[in-house]
Amino acid sequence: MPNFAPHPVEVFIGGHAETGYAHVQAGTPCEDSFAWHKNPAVAAAVVGDGLGGYPEGDKASALVTTGYANAIRDMSRTSMGPQELAVAGMEGAHRAIRQEKVRGQLHRKAASTIVANLVDLRTGTFYFGWAGDSGLHYLNEKEGRLDLLTQGHSEGVVMTNTYTGNRAKAQWEGHVMPRYNTTPDVVRLVLASDGLDRLRQRRDMRVANGTRPDMAKVNARITDAISLRNAPTPHEAAYNLVHASAANTIKAGWADDTTVVVMDIYRK
Repeated sequence: MPNFAPHPVEVFIGGHAETGYAHVQAGTPCEDSFAWHKNPAVAAAVVGDGLGGYPEGDKASALVTTGYANAIRDMSRTSMGPQELAVAGMEGAHRAIRQEKVRGQLHRKAASTIVANLVDLRTGTFYFGWAGDSGLHYLNEKEGRLDLLTQGHSEGVVMTNTYTGNRAKAQWEGHVMPRYNTTPDVVRLVLASDGLDRLRQRRDMRVANGTRPDMAKVNARITDAISLRNAPTPHEAAYNLVHASAANTIKAGWADDTTVVVMDIYRK
């Protein structure tokens, strides 16, 4: 996405989660979590996805998301700049999960991926970081697609005892929000668990009759569901995206949880 001169912005946030149908059938909880925090200086949001195949993934994801949001809230009271604050949020997520393991309150193998985004409301610059395969997307309405800004598994891999502050710091990138010449001047960002990406990118899925799903149509339906035309608020966009994904997931035989947080960034 293009970079333009800094300018003040306002941010609106909404989120929604859907438990994968296989989890529903098995009576197991959704292993995704999300949270956000806003104050006069910054707006931040985070999605966590408990690692499948390991115990207490739901607890792990809840720890990293609340840990991140609480760290942003607490450290916003200090003199930290926005990029330092963004890194402090990642470190807070790691600290939350590690402390519970040390206390024996969380299974030693429990882990979670994370994707987080912090917006500096004074400049429109946003700072995002991730560990694992949860991702941040930019809604490119002009081209009719979701552009992935995070690239696969980061160096940190997952939020476990081995995750370090240096690895977190290495994963943060700053972007200046585009300055549009038309109205409304809005950028829509989507933080999502890997349930969304797996659905959008997999080519080996089959529908009930053994044929391949039309992935172009799947992606078109997903992108259309969160367009500003069909979903003018972030809450509507998050709900539409999760349910559009869930419908295609069931059709394609996919069972993963899907969780989405939408951040709408408006130029003042």
